[in-house]
Amino acid sequence: MPTPIPNEILSYYQDGLLPEEDRKTVEESLAGDPAARQHLHQLQQLDANLAELGRYTRLRQAAMSAVKSKSPAGTEIRSHPWFVGRPAWWAPALAACLLVVVVWGSGWLSAPGGFLILRQAGEVRIVAAEPDASDPTIRIHDRIEIGQGYLALRMGDGESFVELGPQTRIELQGPRRLRVESGVVCNHVARGDNSYILDTPHGSVVVLGTVFEVRVGIRESEIRVGKGLVRVHAGSAAFSQEVPSGHQAVLRPDYVSLPAPFERGEFARWREPFRSQILDTPDIAKITSDKRFNP
Repeated sequence: MPTPIPNEILSYYQDGLLPEEDRKTVEESLAGDPAARQHLHQLQQLDANLAELGRYTRLRQAAMSAVKSKSPAGTEIRSHPWFVGRPAWWAPALAACLLVVVVWGSGWLSAPGGFLILRQAGEVRIVAAEPDASDPTIRIHDRIEIGQGYLALRMGDGESFVELGPQTRIELQGPRRLRVESGVVCNHVARGDNSYILDTPHGSVVVLGTVFEVRVGIRESEIRVGKGLVRVHAGSAAFSQEVPSGHQAVLRPDYVSLPAPFERGEFARWREPFRSQILDTPDIAKITSDKRFNP
């Protein structure tokens, strides 16, 4: 019988807080422990549910704010559902507002887990962890492989999204977590209560909200931060480094370089061949034109 994995260690594994060596040990234990895999799945589902609950709460608050802005001064707007009690004069306005919310969030509602393809061009392949021809939904543990192509994917939190460049391979590991095995990924991370974690063979990047790019090679990964602040963790060493906006760092299993500024215009330049098909990303346009990025 396999030795049970402590719940605390599983939580650290789920949150990307274990060194690479410990992660491998946990993964080996998971391979022979169905109960631990089930517990890990429950933790991942809990993360997904919390992300969806947070988004629902923000949508509901936005709907109520829109109704209040249209109400005469002194009108009391209650926070309970509009269908409780006698409909007020503003019920049609709220219904219209909710309709807009439903249409805007329809992709999120239609896909459990929240993953949704926003744009794609060229060679893109989705490899399902559990293939089901009748259900094309993108789920946690599915893999995405890009040849000479481009893909913009909304993450499972319903707000963050990533852009995958040519020769990129990733695995979706949670609503706000992915593992990049090779290639280049530009991450647009919405601020949330839970960290957004990107794993590479060389270590991890942990953030709350930012725009950053990761390029994964054979021996090292390169991180460029266009907006916000990220913390980079070396994979096999207890070492980490904060990288601020406008700076880049090199990540190896036992090493993280000191942050150094990068030239404006270099950020996400790989997107240029797909300019006519890529998702509109005003953040990147702002980043590459920011004079503070010119060292």
